[in-house]
Amino acid sequence: MPFLGFSLAALIGLSLGLLGGGGSIITVPILVYVLGFGAKESIAMGLAVVGVTSLFGAAGHWRRGNVQLRAALLFGAVAMAGTYAGARLSVLVSGAVQLLLFATVMLVAAAFMFRNGRKEAALAARKESAHAPEPHKASFPVMALAALGVGGLTGVVGVGGGFLIVPALVLLVGLPMKQAVGTSLLVIALNSFVGFAGYLGHVEVPWGYLGLFTAIAVAGILIGTWASHHVSQAALKRAFSVFLVVMGVFIFFKNREALARGVPRNPGRSTMAEQPSNAATQWDARFSHEAYVYGTQPNDFLVEMASRLPSGGRVLSLGEGEGRNSVYLASLGHSVTAVDASRVGLQKAKRLAAGRGVSIETVVSDLADFTFEPEAWDAAIAIFCHLPPALRRKVHQSVVGSLRPGGIILLEAYTPAQLGFRTGGPPVAELLYTAEALREDFAGLELPVLREVTREVREGTLHTGQAAVVQLVGRKPT
Repeated sequence: MPFLGFSLAALIGLSLGLLGGGGSIITVPILVYVLGFGAKESIAMGLAVVGVTSLFGAAGHWRRGNVQLRAALLFGAVAMAGTYAGARLSVLVSGAVQLLLFATVMLVAAAFMFRNGRKEAALAARKESAHAPEPHKASFPVMALAALGVGGLTGVVGVGGGFLIVPALVLLVGLPMKQAVGTSLLVIALNSFVGFAGYLGHVEVPWGYLGLFTAIAVAGILIGTWASHHVSQAALKRAFSVFLVVMGVFIFFKNREALARGVPRNPGRSTMAEQPSNAATQWDARFSHEAYVYGTQPNDFLVEMASRLPSGGRVLSLGEGEGRNSVYLASLGHSVTAVDASRVGLQKAKRLAAGRGVSIETVVSDLADFTFEPEAWDAAIAIFCHLPPALRRKVHQSVVGSLRPGGIILLEAYTPAQLGFRTGGPPVAELLYTAEALREDFAGLELPVLREVTREVREGTLHTGQAAVVQLVGRKPT
């Protein structure tokens, strides 16, 4: 839904222009639930959008003399350290946990905004003006602690934190309210840019989408700033607070399974056979979100080795999940059949294929039950498809028999050394692969590539970070 998503980008700018804040807190939900990006990608992109839009807002306040540069640099420098740390530490938690934290922040912000809106409405009815908090200058340690907290929040969940920064600048730095509002926008911009930098290298940034989305949001700011003189601020704040509550509850609902069972830290993708009998249901629940939890881009090793596959051949993809690898191969002209136990995952794979203008075949089956027809496939791929040892040997030997002469198998999986990285994959050693075990499994194949390496894996929200992997290319003799 790109058109809807980009249209809603204008809403981010409008809220900033109309209310002086609030736009950042709806950026991530739009990127996740409308445009379909993963949670971590959306938080990173949201920081960039918030940074640019806040900088535009700060420029307007600067022209009116409402930006206190020294205070922005003092508070912002400490906050930026917290933001960068929060962004780097975010790799230690799953995207679902980040979205749940984000929803909590939305509800807190909604409470602040609704309360302020009611106060302003009551004062307007009595034709009184609001009394700004009395400026107060706190000790540096207290101010630094607050700045670190605000910065950490920005880095982890991707919100600007204006509803926290403004009172902090008044009560801890000693700025008058008007200067606190203007200065907060500069602090938000600095925090957001630093947070975005902290995510670089951990997520894949679609720069074209990001640029267009940001440009539309900036246009919304200009329109919102003009319209702010013609609408009731109190009514807007109350309406927007209700919207935030609805969105916060929606995010909690969409992540209810993670909330109920507790989310493991960056769990990795593995085939259903390693799980209990209800594993298909569990994976269906994980894949039930609109976002693609392992992203929509193909595996790097697959891309590197794709030229080795027979041109236009029949390819079998094992443990395919949401379709990112099958769709990529289909785009290269292959006839692809994707196998997975998750019906929901394969439905998303079909949608992804349709969106890319290609078609794939899907088979809902546990690999323990799948029938490997002899010499039926020109190639097979198994990307992070982890199986218990006995089933692993059975499936891999079945793959050898199902390949035609000259057929290719491409495989990448985590090794036992991955347990030290904890950036994805099964947390059980017996489900992890070694080069020696794969050499035995694929006996009878030529193995031009068989290596254990450490590399950066960037695949959605669940495979992100330095990882220990084994990579294999096998060829059946002609």
